[in-house]
Amino acid sequence: MRTLLGLVALLVALASCSATSDLDTASQAANAKAAIDTLWIHYAEAADRRDPILFESIFTEDASVVFSNAATVTGRPAVQEFLSSLYASVDVTNFRVVPEDMKVVGGLAAQSGTFQEEFTEEGTSKVEEGRYTLLAEQASDKSWRIHRLVAIADSTALRAP
Repeated sequence: MRTLLGLVALLVALASCSATSDLDTASQAANAKAAIDTLWIHYAEAADRRDPILFESIFTEDASVVFSNAATVTGRPAVQEFLSSLYASVDVTNFRVVPEDMKVVGGLAAQSGTFQEEFTEEGTSKVEEGRYTLLAEQASDKSWRIHRLVAIADSTALRAP
């Protein structure tokens, strides 16, 4: 009888650990998603304002960026310089990302999806659409930063007036 009670107690303890683990994992994923959503908001603000300091604040020290038709840029200062230069001659009027997949494991989160960026360049309205993959890393202070961003434009077209 004691063996049966001990076994039941062990099964109940294991089941509660599993439920807690599932809740922790779901909570961790939700927190990471909210943090990445905030990173995207800051990215859009930095592009709109052409703000190099804001660009710098959302990337890790050893971050890398891979964009269509550009060499891979590595290191926070180089990323800041690249993005500041990229947006210097354009006026971003709308920026949207649509996440399609996300995975969180510990202090790393990977997200992929599509993006659409509307902008004016040399007086001409354009829209660029493509796909992205973002790898974010959680720092010791629990803040999230972009470690790697890959954005591939599928098309850039003139925007109808």
